[in-house]
Amino acid sequence: TDAFQYASETFIPGEVGDKAQQVMWKETVPGFHSMGCKDTNDGKNCYKTSFTIDTTLNENVTIEALLQITQQQPGEDPLPNARDVVDTMVVRREDGSEVEGFMVEYSEKIQNFVDLRFSDVVPEEYTEKILDVYLTPKATYPFSRSTAMFTVSAKRNFAGEEDADYRVTCDHPSTMKPDEPFLIKSQVMRGQTRVKHA
Repeated sequence: TDAFQYASETFIPGEVGDKAQQVMWKETVPGFHSMGCKDTNDGKNCYKTSFTIDTTLNENVTIEALLQITQQQPGEDPLPNARDVVDTMVVRREDGSEVEGFMVEYSEKIQNFVDLRFSDVVPEEYTEKILDVYLTPKATYPFSRSTAMFTVSAKRNFAGEEDADYRVTCDHPSTMKPDEPFLIKSQVMRGQTRVKHA
């Protein structure tokens, strides 16, 4: 069948594509697997995930976290209010020093959501290095019965580059058999440059 031949290329205006957040890292961290995190967090329980910032994917870096109590007690809400349970959320380098410039924000609509955002371009000294996110809940939070789902994203920094539009191309099999899986390979191009992490 030729069902996909008319959808093999999609055009996206540059002013739209340049605003897109690109996901760099995702991880779900269970509390009961993170008991050792306190050894590098002043003895306090914490969720920890590690990531790296690309030298060109370094604008508006955002670390989102969704908190959930996975084993509830009777009457306990599985979706805690992040404002009530988060003590601190910081980004640190491997030597333990804090990366300045990240600000904590809470959602008015999603009660178990918190994020850490660097609203400008992250300085080069913090790129291409392993960074650690530490989310420390308050001592009363049921840490061992909970999880934190992290998503790290950023916008691409196009400083010094010319404006360009985007094309999303798809390579698919020339023939496809009914009820059999098939592979579609796609890539995103900005002008003549392939977009990584897309």
